[in-house]
Amino acid sequence: MKKLPIVVSTELLIVSIDHKPARTKSRILGARHGDFIIIEDPVLQLSDRLFSKLTGNIHCSYIYDGEVYVFTSTVRKHLDENFSLIDYPAAFRQTKLRAYPRIHVNIETRLVVGREQDGLEVIMTDISEGGCKLAVPYLYGVAIDAPCGLSFTLPDNRNVSNLRGKIRNVRMMKLQKRTEIGVSFVEPSAELEKITSFCHFCSFFAVSEQG
Repeated sequence: MKKLPIVVSTELLIVSIDHKPARTKSRILGARHGDFIIIEDPVLQLSDRLFSKLTGNIHCSYIYDGEVYVFTSTVRKHLDENFSLIDYPAAFRQTKLRAYPRIHVNIETRLVVGREQDGLEVIMTDISEGGCKLAVPYLYGVAIDAPCGLSFTLPDNRNVSNLRGKIRNVRMMKLQKRTEIGVSFVEPSAELEKITSFCHFCSFFAVSEQG
């Protein structure tokens, strides 16, 4: 049996096979090769106050060293310490992670360019681990490579504050009277990790739904 690379605290993305479209996140806590994998309890949020532990057959994915590992398993049992055991997969699929796939979004974003005091209220139309595209509802000129700051809330409700970036391209569309701005992300790492986690989550579900 081929061995899965297991690293403690790796984020695991889970889709229920028996109860679609149930989806959740967990973390890998350990494993016994050929027998089981220990994970944090996979919990589904059914409403603001109602939660349920995931059971049955599941489709799992995680990222390690630039590659995506995908496998099917079964939740074996839930333990008292908020841990769960899932069956070690008999087989898994391993593919290279595409560099910065773009995810279409519609996120209200505050953009501050350079040392300007007043920020712009714009719409983020796509996002990746490396950057994003912003739509400004009027013609707006800005210099390439100008530093900027971004603040917004991701669709998974995590707030990204004072993310620093650089303007990479500007497209002014005079007929539509709007501007598209491409931004590359720079720092800090804590905010970049939120974006990376969100993008991995979305990329996994896009692949699983196609498969």
